[in-house]
Amino acid sequence: MRRILALLLLFVLPGRALGLQPGVALRWDSCLGDGGTENRAFACDTNAGSETLVASFVPGRDFNGVTGYEPQVDFFASTGGVPAWWFMKNIGTCRTSSISTLFTPPVGAAACIDAAPGLFAGGIGAYAIGFDTPDRIRVRLACAVPPADTFSLFKGEHYFAFRILINHAKTIGAGSCAGCAVPMCIGFSGMRIASLDLDPELTPDCPYFLPVCGTRYMFGAADGAASDRVTWQGGVMPVFVTGPRYGFEMPNAFDIFQVACSAATPVRTSTWGAIKSLYR
Repeated sequence: MRRILALLLLFVLPGRALGLQPGVALRWDSCLGDGGTENRAFACDTNAGSETLVASFVPGRDFNGVTGYEPQVDFFASTGGVPAWWFMKNIGTCRTSSISTLFTPPVGAAACIDAAPGLFAGGIGAYAIGFDTPDRIRVRLACAVPPADTFSLFKGEHYFAFRILINHAKTIGAGSCAGCAVPMCIGFSGMRIASLDLDPELTPDCPYFLPVCGTRYMFGAADGAASDRVTWQGGVMPVFVTGPRYGFEMPNAFDIFQVACSAATPVRTSTWGAIKSLYR
C-alpha cells in the first residue's frame, strides 16, 4: 500500500526534478525550486527568531525499503577559526541548543517531495568543531522511519531531506557570543540513503561500503553548479569539491577535498569628487 501511495504522489505533487541531475541541494528557507536563496544576510541585531536551511536531493536510481537518511553538512568560517556564535550544540559552548533539526518540509513546499510524511524521527548525531581544520564544523544527522513504514524513492525525483534551524539567541546584549557577522560558507557535503534492498550495481569485487560502486551515497550539486552550498553574510566559496573516500563507511564515505571560504570583496562606492578628479 505504501508503494502504491508513493507512486500516486509522483503524479499528485509537482516534484519532478526538471533540469536536475542526481545530487544534493541546500538553500535558505525553501527547497531548491521553491524560491530558496543562496545567501543569508542577518543584521545581528536581535536575539529573537531563527534562520532555516532546507536540504533536498535527487536519487540516481530507484530505492525500495528505504529506512532513513544519514546526511552530512559542513560549516566553514572565512576567518582562521570558527567564531563563538557558531558554537551551537555541545554542552559548555557559547550558544548551546541554538541548532536543531526538522524532518518535515517547509509549509507550502511544492518543488520537493516528502517521501514519508510525518514518519521520520531523528536529530543531530555529531557536531564536531574544528573538524580536520580549525575553520570547519562538521554536522552529522540521522533520521529513520519505523520498521513497518519503509518507503520507496524513484530516480530523477526531487525529494525533501531535512531542515536545520539556527536561532538568534545570545547575538546581542549581556552574555552575547561574538562572530555573528563573520561570513560563513555552508555545504551539504552528502548523505547516505539507508535501504534494505540490494544495490543492483554491486559485484563481489565492489563491497557495498565503497560509494563509487553504487548510488547509496548522494553528493555533488543537483543543479550541476552550486546547489549544494549556501553562504552567510556574503561568504564566498569559490571551490567546493566532494567525492568518495574509499574504504570508509558513512559518515566518512565521502568528504570535501577542496574548499575555501572568504569574505566578499566590498564594492567601492566612488564619490562625485573622486569621479571629477579623473578628468582634471
